[in-house]
Amino acid sequence: MLSARGQHEEALRLIDEATAISAPTDYLDWQAETAAVRGLVLRAAGRAEEARAAFEDALARYERKGAVPAARRMREELETLEARKGPAEPSAGAP
Repeated sequence: MLSARGQHEEALRLIDEATAISAPTDYLDWQAETAAVRGLVLRAAGRAEEARAAFEDALARYERKGAVPAARRMREELETLEARKGPAEPSAGAP
């Protein structure tokens, strides 16, 4: 909700709290979901590289858990980020 209103930093603060709560537990699903939500907020805030790292973290946790549909969703998020990235800039001095 906060991120949809443009309040990305407040949303990230709350996600960080949830992450701190879930980190010491064995609940991979919860840990993965907080990473996934973090990725969504970061993407909405225009912070694509940080979003990518969060989605990769979520993917690794979902794969460890064996949560196939959730892992597929994270792969789709990563593909979406890659597609939005566009073609690479030509290097300096390239013809």
